[in-house]
Amino acid sequence: MNITAWIRSNLLIGATLCYIVGILLSFSGIPLLHAFLGAMTAASLLLTIVFLRRKNEQETGMLLLLFIFFLLTGLYCTTLSRTPPMSNTHIRNAITEEHEYVTVGDIVRRHGFNGRTSKLDVAVKAIRTQTTEFQNSHGLIRYTLKGRPDPAAIPGQTVAIRAELEHPGRFETPGSFNYPAYLALRDIYVTGFIQSPLYISNVSKTTSFLHTLRYTPETLRARINHYINTHLNGNQAGIYKALLTGDRSAVTNQVIEHFKGAGVLHILAISGLHMSLLGVFLYAVIYWLLRRSQWLILRINTKKTAFFLCILPLLLYTLIAGAKTPVVRSFIMSLVVIVAICTGRKHSFAPLVACAALVILAFSPTDLATPSFQLSFAAVIAIAAALPALQQLTFRIVDNTSARIPATICTWTVTAMGVSIAATLGTAPLLIYHFNRMSLIGPLANLIVEPLICLWSLPFGFAAAVCLFIWPPLANILFYLGGIGIDLAVGAVSTFYSLPFSFTYLPPPSPALIALYYGCLGMLLLNKTLTRRIRTTAAALLVVVIGCIFISPQNFIRKFDTESTLTFLDVGHGSCCLIEMPGGKTILIDGGAISSPHFDIGQSVIAPFLLQKNIQKINDIAITHADGDHYNGLAFIADHFNVEKLWIHSKESSNRRWQALLEHVAATGTEIIPASSGKQLAGGNTANLHILANTSSAHRASNNDNGLIVHYRDDEFAALFPGDISAAIEHDLITAELDLKADILLSPHHGSSTSNSRGFLKAVNPSVMVVSSGDNKAFAFPSTAVVKTCRKLGIDVMPTKTAGTISIRTHPPGYHLETFNPASSHYQQVPPKAD
Repeated sequence: MNITAWIRSNLLIGATLCYIVGILLSFSGIPLLHAFLGAMTAASLLLTIVFLRRKNEQETGMLLLLFIFFLLTGLYCTTLSRTPPMSNTHIRNAITEEHEYVTVGDIVRRHGFNGRTSKLDVAVKAIRTQTTEFQNSHGLIRYTLKGRPDPAAIPGQTVAIRAELEHPGRFETPGSFNYPAYLALRDIYVTGFIQSPLYISNVSKTTSFLHTLRYTPETLRARINHYINTHLNGNQAGIYKALLTGDRSAVTNQVIEHFKGAGVLHILAISGLHMSLLGVFLYAVIYWLLRRSQWLILRINTKKTAFFLCILPLLLYTLIAGAKTPVVRSFIMSLVVIVAICTGRKHSFAPLVACAALVILAFSPTDLATPSFQLSFAAVIAIAAALPALQQLTFRIVDNTSARIPATICTWTVTAMGVSIAATLGTAPLLIYHFNRMSLIGPLANLIVEPLICLWSLPFGFAAAVCLFIWPPLANILFYLGGIGIDLAVGAVSTFYSLPFSFTYLPPPSPALIALYYGCLGMLLLNKTLTRRIRTTAAALLVVVIGCIFISPQNFIRKFDTESTLTFLDVGHGSCCLIEMPGGKTILIDGGAISSPHFDIGQSVIAPFLLQKNIQKINDIAITHADGDHYNGLAFIADHFNVEKLWIHSKESSNRRWQALLEHVAATGTEIIPASSGKQLAGGNTANLHILANTSSAHRASNNDNGLIVHYRDDEFAALFPGDISAAIEHDLITAELDLKADILLSPHHGSSTSNSRGFLKAVNPSVMVVSSGDNKAFAFPSTAVVKTCRKLGIDVMPTKTAGTISIRTHPPGYHLETFNPASSHYQQVPPKAD
């Protein structure tokens, strides 16, 4: 086949790939003009080659120019969509500081209630403060409401809201979730917190038909969710909302964690399987109804008509489900298939996928970077690639099995297992990259859980969702029957999750390693076009790539490191520092922060950071102080990072949470050791970590003064971790004539004025004082008085709330210091401070 024929027969696929290349060029930061000139140069070169070697040069040249057009379109659209709104009236630019505002706007979407808070997305029309009049504004705000909103606050309703507004923030720690970027993909740049439902007031107005029609899907979504909330309880309510409307807010953290660990979390996301089941259900019902009329049978093609009539309900369901990427992709593919059937045109898999991808990315090119888009398309492509081999295998089973029923059972089992394995192989590196975990029993768990949810609970749920608008008592019965399947599925998932080695946490593979994985996998699938030697090489290389994903080479390289790295993590108001000693030993000093019951700082910030650095094992943890903001993320670390020893000030405490942590850590096999003054925790040729003092005493007036004073030294470099001690303990340490000198000081008590006395700071004499603090209004840390004292003493104060995560690497005779926050980022060589 010549190049012109190939391009013509794969025009849609080529255009989509070129559009995606343009998106990737935008993400790479290449200026638009440079990319345009480069693309035109490449096009000219290609056309010159074609003109010289082909007879049909005109047609080929036009096709190549068309592909260049799609590439530049992808580049331009992505660059445009990634540019923040510049209008002065946009809510992003109208909010200059955190303040209380009154806004008027339309509710666009109601998110679910998680037991404590609800979320609302509101399209703003006007805004004012207590000292200004209403001014026109536009843009979306995501509000968090303490409690449930009034049932009358439905999508499309105009409301006035009094709330504190701010630009969303994040933990400036590598590997942690970038919440502002996540919201920006949804055109949300401002968030707000509503103290009470009483701060939301409905505004009466006359609505047009188009306005009502626009918000009909969200209104139906809200009604279905409200019905489920009031008629179902526990896991049934949360999972049915996730299955039918895409709202997972009511699914408990424990259930989500179990589904993740068992490798079946995708079942809770509305996907192609849900759309297919609904399509089959709709087609069967509509086709049966059409066949009841002899007049229709004689005058129309009932099959094609039934397919065509499925389009509107499928579109409505797509909108009710939130129009998320997997649902939209499934709807587009279903729509193309229906149109092909109704028009009698040939349809194949590759153009369907290309069409779905191009339509989604045309409306939102930045979706390419989202896990939802990547996992959705990777799974469906992998399953399609595996289907020919599965069909051959099932044919052999049928041929070799005489009995019909056993053959059918074997065929369904093998097909289900094969599809699950194919989806696992197709999404594995992306799952590890985005979520740092890999389920080892996913294919088996899918074989049990997927039929319970998708073939039992989901059909009952679809029928019940229709009946609740027609005959609610029947909906109750259907939900009850479907809920039995959900309960069985949750029980099965919990059993799979509890199995040893059911899943493993892994560092995210590099994009190059992911590309190599898919390249090798693709070559193995092209067994008809590649030689055996090439496929053997690809298989061997794939084994090496998988080995590098599961066992990072950096773990071996780190053993030969001769320098120390100290990283003070941005965890908000809390404390956590990772020490990487020469020789590869890793130690955590504290690991906690003030957080809500639904947020685990260990799981959400500390663990992703460790995996980002390819650290899968922590040798030691030292807790300087028994307050939650120093330890409440360590239970998760102990569960997943093979901690050898936990060093504490004392096992004796009346604090129940402290005792619960010690019991939890002990159950993981970690040795818990109360450390005495002078105890060396870890040491090597040049570096050592030891307890300078254990200040525990039953006579302390403040619990802050009971803890460990930890000192780290590597050759001429030193760092001091004093916990939350007060000025009185600081005085005692000076009086004891301990060697307090350090280049880096972690500010006592997060920079509080009750600590950080002038005498203590002079005794330590640091170059830099790190303040581990957040934006919590209850704590104005670091104290202004402490900052002034440090300025007079020549100490550089670096709060993590502004600098982000701070990384310090020893490099005699000084050290390198780097901050993560781009706004305050700097990388400098710091000389040792003179005594």
